[in-house]
Amino acid sequence: MMVRFILSISIFPLVALGQVKKDLNRYLRILPLGGIYSPEQKLEKGIIQHQPPKPGESAPAMVIVKDELPQEQVTAEGVQIAAGRLSRFAIFGPNVKEICLSDQKSPSEVWCKFPAPEMRNSLAVLYCNHQKDDWRFMESLVLNEDASSFPLGAARFVNVSDRTLKLHFTYRKNGASVETQQGKVKPGQTYVRALSESGERVKITVLSESEDLFLREQMLKPGKDERRQFFFYKNKVKQALRPVRVVTFPEKIPKPPAPRAPVKRGE
Repeated sequence: MMVRFILSISIFPLVALGQVKKDLNRYLRILPLGGIYSPEQKLEKGIIQHQPPKPGESAPAMVIVKDELPQEQVTAEGVQIAAGRLSRFAIFGPNVKEICLSDQKSPSEVWCKFPAPEMRNSLAVLYCNHQKDDWRFMESLVLNEDASSFPLGAARFVNVSDRTLKLHFTYRKNGASVETQQGKVKPGQTYVRALSESGERVKITVLSESEDLFLREQMLKPGKDERRQFFFYKNKVKQALRPVRVVTFPEKIPKPPAPRAPVKRGE
């Protein structure tokens, strides 16, 4: 009896005071990576017509996300995506086990699916299967977006290409130049580096059996409220000088949107 009395006393104030319920929802953005479709042109009756892409030549322009929860600032159904660009947030409840994406033009067919992330804020990097190079055959890598895993002032290197990368950093310390070698970032791996306040120069090469291929070199010095993203993916262009392409941009830590409050009966 004493135990029941103590429990009732400890719970009652929480309900009476209207304690804010913990947000257990998960917030996901989508980043598709792959070649951008360049439409073929044909001259028809003296007018140049752009030909639509064939199946697998481009990503869907809009995807339907199964089990997505409504949010305050979004009224249209579907999530707009584009190669190399971050989508808006999609919100899921804690009991969702799998994320299923469908082309808005064929909502009954699953375009891409992957296990629902357990972290609160995440980013799904989608890329074409390395063997097929077809937008109908997608792979995924889900990343933690929380500040604890990817803080301000850091750079994150995400490799979803089919080649191994090498990162070489140079920075100034006590007036002298300091060089460090991160080593290899294999396909499917991610590397996060906290940058020095004075900035660092990074040289990125693609590992090769003969001679490593230079990819790019640049100075990294994000603002105090920024972090820098690098995404590497396979170059689909045959006989390309570089087998890997890169998308990079700075951004602030994104703020998750507010879920739409449920409509009460009678409203």
